[in-house]
Amino acid sequence: MIVRELLLELDGLLIVELHLKDNKGNYLYIWKGMRNMKYREKLVLLEDMLELEEGELKEEMRLSELEGWDSMAKLSLIVLMDDEFSKKLSGDQIRGFETIKDILDFME
Repeated sequence: MIVRELLLELDGLLIVELHLKDNKGNYLYIWKGMRNMKYREKLVLLEDMLELEEGELKEEMRLSELEGWDSMAKLSLIVLMDDEFSKKLSGDQIRGFETIKDILDFME
């Protein structure tokens, strides 16, 4: 598969276009969307919380595979959500998170 991602900044939004092609060049999937420019800032907040280097987290990463994803990280996430986003987060919601993207989506 060939994957191509196009990015364009427009009025404070990040326009994302993702193309997946098979080896013959046929489109399998095209996705277009917008991300708030604060997307990177949110990843940095999570990296700080998990004591990781900036740029280390990717949204497709599975939480179960992160060494720092323990009970203290989960408590820190509850505090982070309340302090930074004024959102309440329950244990059931945390248990439902499987990837970094799940957390980022909750931050919206």
